[in-house]
Amino acid sequence: MRRPGPVGRSRSARGSRARWIAELEATREGRHYAVREGERVFIDREDLGGALPGDRVEVELVPHPRGHERARVLKVLERRVHPLTGMVVRRHGQLEFRPYRSDTADHFLLEAPEGLSPGDQVAVLRMPAVRRQDGERVRVVERLGRADEPRWDSQMVALEAGLPLVFPDEVLDEAREAAVPPEGVPAGRVDLRDLLTVTIDPPDARDHDDALSLAHLDDGFELGIHIADVSQYVRTGTALDDEALERGN
Repeated sequence: MRRPGPVGRSRSARGSRARWIAELEATREGRHYAVREGERVFIDREDLGGALPGDRVEVELVPHPRGHERARVLKVLERRVHPLTGMVVRRHGQLEFRPYRSDTADHFLLEAPEGLSPGDQVAVLRMPAVRRQDGERVRVVERLGRADEPRWDSQMVALEAGLPLVFPDEVLDEAREAAVPPEGVPAGRVDLRDLLTVTIDPPDARDHDDALSLAHLDDGFELGIHIADVSQYVRTGTALDDEALERGN
């Protein structure tokens, strides 16, 4: 988890109440905490002030009759909310959202579940609950498909990492140009396109860049192991290379 910073205690205008710059954290049980530098203080749901887990917030520490300090959100300083991904399930006779992450609540109520079915893979944003008795709700922002459909899992990872699903036009143009077979043979390369070569990646792989070939020679067989050289197609400093670096590839 990223640590908000810089952080520290400051005195509010009320004199005796300290303030923190902290990160809002939520547990699987639906409890919320202001966290900073290893310390955390409980926040009642009624005191969240519209903040969502992951947000950088300013909180005020307030006394509690039981002797433990609690926090109240004064201001959301920075939205750090990325969508949650998971599956639509039927629970207690209604459709709910079950996230794949293990560091959050294990189910949420769905806002406007019309058109959804159990088994749908979706991305959602958490909606702040106003009253303590209200269950946490989520709003669907992206439908990723069904579990047996291609690409939904890579979209899931991208969304939770805060990466856009759409690539810039310049990047797409370079990718299309790179897919065009070269005329002639590049320097330092051997043209093996007439050799029967079979990819060994599974049908649902995102890239098919490993392959084998088998040639019959006079004195036996020659096994060829072929691995794609991406640097032949993606040059340093291009829009395609910069986008890959930005996405962590």
